[in-house]
Amino acid sequence: MRIVIIADDLTGACDTAVKICQTGRSVPVYLNDGTYNLTGIGIAINTDTRSLSAHAAYQKVADLAGTLKDREGILVYKKIDSLFRGNVLAEIDALLDVFGYEAAIIVSSIPKNKRAVKNGYLIAPGSAWDGMNIVRTAFRHAAGRCRNITLDMIRQGKEALRAYMECAKAEGARYLIMDAETEADIRKIAEAAYCMREKTLMAGASGFIVPLFSQWEDAEEYGGEDACEKRKGTCILYVIGTNNPTTMRQVEYLSGQEGVVSVRVRACACMQGDEEEEIRRCVREAEEVMKQKPEALLLAIDTQEMFSETAMDGEKSALEHTKKIADCCAEIAKEIIGKRFFNSMVVSGGDTAQLVLEKLHIDSMRIVAEFAPGISVAVVENGCDKMTVVTKSGGFGDDQTLYSLKPYLRKVGKSIHVVAG
Repeated sequence: MRIVIIADDLTGACDTAVKICQTGRSVPVYLNDGTYNLTGIGIAINTDTRSLSAHAAYQKVADLAGTLKDREGILVYKKIDSLFRGNVLAEIDALLDVFGYEAAIIVSSIPKNKRAVKNGYLIAPGSAWDGMNIVRTAFRHAAGRCRNITLDMIRQGKEALRAYMECAKAEGARYLIMDAETEADIRKIAEAAYCMREKTLMAGASGFIVPLFSQWEDAEEYGGEDACEKRKGTCILYVIGTNNPTTMRQVEYLSGQEGVVSVRVRACACMQGDEEEEIRRCVREAEEVMKQKPEALLLAIDTQEMFSETAMDGEKSALEHTKKIADCCAEIAKEIIGKRFFNSMVVSGGDTAQLVLEKLHIDSMRIVAEFAPGISVAVVENGCDKMTVVTKSGGFGDDQTLYSLKPYLRKVGKSIHVVAG
């Protein structure tokens, strides 16, 4: 049996795939849902649908599901954002409709990151989504078919929990929103959910895949693959195309460290139609600072020129500007990498990661390790060349996280380069 992870953005696909990497195994991550090879322990597919309309996201996921429907021996896992961003309801509906599942079990808690669900409310300290009623927001168009499975039900054990969920399904519930505060809660859900896998979709954040995989692994034997060899690295490229406040603090800490040189992308230039000149300027500046032979080059948005959300025409405009800035950063990264400066790359922001790899004509990644929660390590190939790539979700880590990756990658990075094709 093989696992197929379906995620709506690249960092989510990587962060979930790395959870099922075990010693001697790796998991390919496909950057789009067009072409994939279902081998080994399983795969992760990025549909790149988070910023689409609900209708478009539904159709894209449904089309992918149609290619998987007749495959034997697969277990589908729908990765969702732990804060329920994106088209969670539409994409779950697409999988329920195509595969004919009776319901979805939805576990968004990540206790290690202090994210939990209690009585159907999201607990996410420090986030704007803290205290959100999940049904009234993410599932408001289908509230009548939702059922909250509480901690009291979960902590009665596998058989009692399964009975509660089966009863809810019999009463017409299509979406089972699971409370969970601890890893033990999630393990109990996984034990009950595994017994229902034939007719129930498993959906959740990256943390739910771990105990589910343990259930699957107990019942299956997987052929191992060689893990990536230890390798010696040289210069590292950081590409930070997000303005997430947590990541911005990490950028400022990294930029002040010895051996790190910076090139800052002017967000306003990208938004005002001057992106071609901004790309040329940044590439020239990168060529100049690389003469210092640094340990790392940091390509990040200039925090002094960050656009103000209040100056934009609503959420759609904000998304458009974010995409344009990410595209500009990705194009600069492609030009820099084309000069064979780098062998390791750290990318933060799902849009940026997707765009950088697309511009390098790389359509899949092989996940090999997890540096920390939300931070996956992969190897990508372009012809005979390879590159170590780290993808980081925007809101994860402390102020020193990006800096901590530098010695790690110097230890494991291989002295080979990816050349833009």
